Amino acid sequence: GYRSGKTVGLVAKALGLGARCWPHPILAMEPTYPMVRDVFVKTALYWMRQWGFDPHWYVSKKTLVVRGRWPIEILCRSADAREAVEGLTVGALIADEWELYDIDILKTAMARVSVGKPETQQIVLGGTPEGFGKGYELVEKNLKPTTRVITARTTDNRYLRADYVEDMRSRFSEEEATEKLDGERSAPAGRTYTRFYP
Repeated sequence: GYRSGKTVGLVAKALGLGARCWPHPILAMEPTYPMVRDVFVKTALYWMRQWGFDPHWYVSKKTLVVRGRWPIEILCRSADAREAVEGLTVGALIADEWELYDIDILKTAMARVSVGKPETQQIVLGGTPEGFGKGYELVEKNLKPTTRVITARTTDNRYLRADYVEDMRSRFSEEEATEKLDGERSAPAGRTYTRFYP
């Protein structure tokens, strides 16, 4: 759901996968470059410092490096154009707001995950369910037993003002609230799908 802490969770996942994939870099993506800079990188710098890490953003290389004995390298790219990810070789992929990507760019980014141990070659997709787009069809078509969905609801964020959820719920239809606040995918008719939720 909106404001549920998805990006913070993806930053934590990027740190974990970056450490496990070392010495290989991992790839973190947002739909646009301003979102790379203002959402993922800004969130990562803030929270990594809060957690006691030493992150540095190298603008010209579009790379976030977490310094330490084994430096973690996170290549930060946008889904604006396929050229942004072509040619990269990474150990894992973090794709925030993935359903807003062009399907061909998403496929290209997924194909970049090809080095390291098989158990760390993960593709992590984060975002608010937005109908049944092409990206979702791609995941459903290739569903594996190891595929896991974690649902983060807006109400899970204890740092929001007390009336935020009800204020937002009053602005949405029931179907929109199910997707955007409860984090559950629903069809246009309002039917809720929980097949991929534990």
